[in-house]
Amino acid sequence: MSELESKIKSWLDDQGYPLEMRVACAFRRAGFRVLQSEYYADPTSGVQREIDVVAHVDRRFEKLLVRIEFVVECKSSKSKPWVMFCASDQRLANPARVAQRTASEIGSDALLSLAQRKDVQDLDLFSVAHPPAYGITQAFTSGADVAYAALTTVAAAAAAAAIEADQYSKLASPFAKIVFPAIAIEGKLFSCVLQDDASISVSESQHGTLLWRNQFAGEPHTIVTLLVDGELSDFAGRAFIAASKFLSLCESEMLESLHGWNDRQKKPKS
Repeated sequence: MSELESKIKSWLDDQGYPLEMRVACAFRRAGFRVLQSEYYADPTSGVQREIDVVAHVDRRFEKLLVRIEFVVECKSSKSKPWVMFCASDQRLANPARVAQRTASEIGSDALLSLAQRKDVQDLDLFSVAHPPAYGITQAFTSGADVAYAALTTVAAAAAAAAIEADQYSKLASPFAKIVFPAIAIEGKLFSCVLQDDASISVSESQHGTLLWRNQFAGEPHTIVTLLVDGELSDFAGRAFIAASKFLSLCESEMLESLHGWNDRQKKPKS
């Protein structure tokens, strides 16, 4: 390897590009269709922005296309671990774990119908790590909040994907999409929990769930998965199995939601 090639490789490592490639590879090997460096229209500003990895699996029920999609932001943070702030008494009810997901209009209606079913609640797709986090930061820094920026990006990308599906439904053919935002971290991840005696407990984690009270997609929470580099293959494999199982369980609810959506489209607008 020449000196210039070595410098380029070091620069790529510092910028996190190899992580993005590994994330894409893990989802592709699991069975997803994968896009890298995909662009989306920011729901707030309309400006075109970039998300690192988009992975999806589809199923068609009659005229309705149903898509389970993961949008993933990748961050290299080898020297500055990320810290999740968790509350041991924080809970999300089982139906809410299903219903409060970023989704298109048809997808969201179907999730409301499916939320009471235990076989759906038990899918890895809708699991929430315990204790869940309510906030996140990057340790040992006083500059730009990289964690918050990544969180904002992936939440906006998920919301944009749901909006895109709604637009496609109105202009072309019905499209239901359920979107799962995730952040992949090359580095360490820790959880910080306030104990009953007011002491702080800090422990290393391999993954976590952030219940972010920022209503990007109109739900009470934006539910974001956080995972470290070493969890990629296992996470992608379990995600594909769970997504495939969900698609085998949701046909009647999806078609019922489609019929309701069609009825609403026929009503004259006031």
